[in-house]
Amino acid sequence: MRAGERRPAVVLAAGLLALGTLGAQAATGSAPALPRWAPLGSMAAGHRPAPAVWDVIALPATPSLLLAATSSGVLRSTDDGATWAATGLTAMTWTVAVGPDGHTLFAGTERLGVWRSQDLGHTWTADNQGLAVRDVRAIAVAPDAIALGTSAGVYVSGTGDGWAPEGLSALSISSVAIIADRPLGILAGADGGALAQGGLFRDLSATTGGGWQSLSQGDPGAVPVWTVAAGPLPRGALDPPLYEGNFHGLYRSTDGGVTWQQLTLAAGVTWGVTALAVDPRNPAVLYAGGDNGGSSGGGLQRSVDGGNLWTPLQIGLPTLAGGDVVSLGALATQPLTVLAAFYEPAAGTGGVARLFDPTVPGPVPLAPRAGGGPVQVVVVSPPPTPAPSAAPPDTRRGRGLPPIPSWAPPMAVAALLLLFFGTVLGVRRRRARLEVEGPP
Repeated sequence: MRAGERRPAVVLAAGLLALGTLGAQAATGSAPALPRWAPLGSMAAGHRPAPAVWDVIALPATPSLLLAATSSGVLRSTDDGATWAATGLTAMTWTVAVGPDGHTLFAGTERLGVWRSQDLGHTWTADNQGLAVRDVRAIAVAPDAIALGTSAGVYVSGTGDGWAPEGLSALSISSVAIIADRPLGILAGADGGALAQGGLFRDLSATTGGGWQSLSQGDPGAVPVWTVAAGPLPRGALDPPLYEGNFHGLYRSTDGGVTWQQLTLAAGVTWGVTALAVDPRNPAVLYAGGDNGGSSGGGLQRSVDGGNLWTPLQIGLPTLAGGDVVSLGALATQPLTVLAAFYEPAAGTGGVARLFDPTVPGPVPLAPRAGGGPVQVVVVSPPPTPAPSAAPPDTRRGRGLPPIPSWAPPMAVAALLLLFFGTVLGVRRRRARLEVEGPP
């Protein structure tokens, strides 16, 4: 059996095992046993030590194909995460996502903007038309739109073929979620910049001039927001459930973001929530990961009732002390698949773990999406850099002073640079010598 064919068998086996376990528990009346996390293969892929991992996804149509955004670029696995290989994108990458068509991939890098892959992650090309900011930290995808969170605001596209600024340029956007398709609604969280105006924002009419609203009712406001998420919209409901993880914990809104309620995690833990994932078929199933600044570690918990009650879900997770859960994703498989990326601050490395969760409630009826084709955006490319031209001749009369030779300014600049670097080099050499020999 080829590597790419192993996962269906694994899923089937996990499902049969879960059914047998649930049947035995029903007979005895005991609660279902919690599932275990399984660490995936080393992310080293030729790098020592392994790079930090910031995001991980699996393709919905091919769940055995995984991609990870790391400090060494995008890594790719075709065997359920057993082994990882480098791709053509080797720059520091924050996030990776599957486009609206289900197979085009997008990656957000720290300094090189957005990159696109049409061959399932083998090769990548820059995709920065209209993008004036090249630090792309978050990507959210809906059937009709793609939203980017950057270090200077939000950008939007219909297909990724050109990006239009959508505001919040004074804020560094850590996370974005699309909360409605028609009109396009976006939830954005910020962890840097002008946080005095708040850290959580909503635009219910993106691309049409609707404008951003600061959401602070019931939320602490003006604190760094690490992550935001939107659940699917149940049939008959007016708004999808919205979730926010920030410096103080986890918050939920059931009225589209107008009001927020702080949720209490199991055992009253107080770590900041850095990662969220909602079951794409049931908005009541929610996973939350966090950290405590790397001092006493964070953890991972699960709720199956929309966030009212929580259960620790860390069995088998490689990092229980000192580690941070930085990314979570849920895949609509049977049983539900959850992927987690974690980071070890002391070592500066990371990894990925996976969970098959047959113990959660099943799918619920969802409202149909509006659809109607990709949203239309106005792409504004920066003006071209003007070509240098010769300076006009100086027609002013002299004042009795000799003209300055053309070679004098460059020579003066060179002399100053030589003096500066000579001084710096001397200081560095003296410090190095004192570190080895000690003071005279």
